[in-house]
Amino acid sequence: MMHARSLGGFSAWISRMKAWVLLQNHKLSQKTLSLNSIRVWGTIVIVPFLIAIFLGAMLPSVDFDVKEYHFGGPKEFYQSGSIHMLPHNVYTSFPFLTEMLTLTGMVLYGNWYWGAVAGKTILAGFAPLTALLVYTIIRRSATPTAGWLGAMIYLTVPWTYRISIIAYTEGGLCLYVAATLLATMVAISLLKKKPTPNRWFLVTGLLAGSAISCKYPGLISVTLPISLFLLGAYVLAVKADKRKFSEILSGAGAFVLGTVITFGPWMAKNTAETGNPVYPLLYSVIGGADWDDAMNVKWKAAHSPDHHKITHFFTSVVDVFAVNDWQSPLILGFGLIGILAGLKSSPKVRWVSLYLLWLLVSWWVLTHRIDRFWVPLLPVGACLAGWGAWWLMQRTRIGLIALLAPAMLFNLAFITLELCGYNAYVIDLNAARKITANITSPEVVFLNELMKNREGSILSVGEAELFDATFPYRYNTVFDRSLFAEWMGIVDRKIPEGEWKNKPAEDIRKIFAENKFSYVLVNWQEILRYRTSYKYTDFVTPERFQTLQEMGILGDALPNTPFYQPYKSLSDSQRKEIERWAPSLIVEIDGERYFVTTQVFPVLPEDWSISR
Repeated sequence: MMHARSLGGFSAWISRMKAWVLLQNHKLSQKTLSLNSIRVWGTIVIVPFLIAIFLGAMLPSVDFDVKEYHFGGPKEFYQSGSIHMLPHNVYTSFPFLTEMLTLTGMVLYGNWYWGAVAGKTILAGFAPLTALLVYTIIRRSATPTAGWLGAMIYLTVPWTYRISIIAYTEGGLCLYVAATLLATMVAISLLKKKPTPNRWFLVTGLLAGSAISCKYPGLISVTLPISLFLLGAYVLAVKADKRKFSEILSGAGAFVLGTVITFGPWMAKNTAETGNPVYPLLYSVIGGADWDDAMNVKWKAAHSPDHHKITHFFTSVVDVFAVNDWQSPLILGFGLIGILAGLKSSPKVRWVSLYLLWLLVSWWVLTHRIDRFWVPLLPVGACLAGWGAWWLMQRTRIGLIALLAPAMLFNLAFITLELCGYNAYVIDLNAARKITANITSPEVVFLNELMKNREGSILSVGEAELFDATFPYRYNTVFDRSLFAEWMGIVDRKIPEGEWKNKPAEDIRKIFAENKFSYVLVNWQEILRYRTSYKYTDFVTPERFQTLQEMGILGDALPNTPFYQPYKSLSDSQRKEIERWAPSLIVEIDGERYFVTTQVFPVLPEDWSISR
């Protein structure tokens, strides 16, 4: 009886084991089915976004900053055959990692225009690479399915599309945010093992330095917080007797070495050219060539927040995650789920949430709060959103689909609108070149035609968006010294530029002859914009050009430059500024008042005589 009972119990145990194995196989097959399904549907979702990204990236640019220095700087380097300081364009002294890809396109293509378009297309590759990194980050702490969800969310954010078709640096910075975060996770996980993971600290430093090499804010968005994370992890490892205190120095040294390897060359370049490794930043501490206190004050006023009201911070948070035109509701919705679900159970979610908070606060406290400056937080937000979507998927797949599908369909439709950028995907590229040039710089198009088969160059006053120009030119940005003021006025830094007296006619004529100027372009519209925002030198007024005409240096403005803007279309502040500063630019045509936006003055021959 006892033997029979034992056999019966053993048989029951075998039956239970079989049932458990079948259940596990069923669960495994369900997970495999789930992963295969998400791969299929994920690919179906992602491919249209990638097609739109690369089609948009292959089109000419219509963005001001791109044509002023993201493309404009590499164009000047290409035409001169060297990379050097451009004292008339301070932006080109920034670290230029992504712009070097644009310059590479110019060199390989042998053409500055189409090489820039090729470079822009290369920059679009940052988007899928960043999505891959988001996938990898999530997969390390969850599952491949969760990683797919995070990658899908990142690639379908309209901002991802926007920074991919416009040659901004944020696409590269997003990549290095995600890459540095992943390398940090690997380095921290290895702290519990042997040997010391200094090579991973080196890799993390290389990536962190690359983030600063994209743009200076990479220091506060990547290098500084990541170094603090690594230091904190080392201290915790020491307290847990996993590491010795002395090892912190070797780890820190490896991280710093990596940062110096990738960012150091840019610092060396600036030091050699200006004496300031982070020119024009920290001028009040380090100084810098071709810069002064007045220019520094102007720069800081334009690139620093004008207040730190805490109520405005919460308004900004709402704008970042809920109001901004190119944000995705999936970042906020699933991101909150990911944070709330993972704060107690997952250390990685806690650290990534803290990182997201750092990116948000540092953007608000330390920058001038342009929306694209917070864009590098999107890969971090996508990681949290991926975790949140995975948490919801485990509980209700129908609910997940009901939230994902409408948002992604809307985003796909939205990115193909003009609101997200120039999108004539199937247009002839030569036609696109003409159209985009007319959109951004009609005065440059006019001068391109005027200067065909003519020798000489153009002095551009106020206008710095000159990438489309096919003629030689001299210019300066709003934050650099005014070439017009320096060449025409008697320089005296002790008094305001508006009070500078004019140089003798012979001196001005000599400068114009040395530079072979044929015409002087004046973009009054841009000057007005600067005067009501960043400020612009008071030296440049219509009266100064009238004086040049009286000196016999310039002729009358060309009559066939119909650049007028209805006066009533201007804002109240713009009207007040015009009436105070340049009332002669208000003209009446057929009973309507207009603002003269642009003028082109011919440079007269030296032997020209004028009777007044």
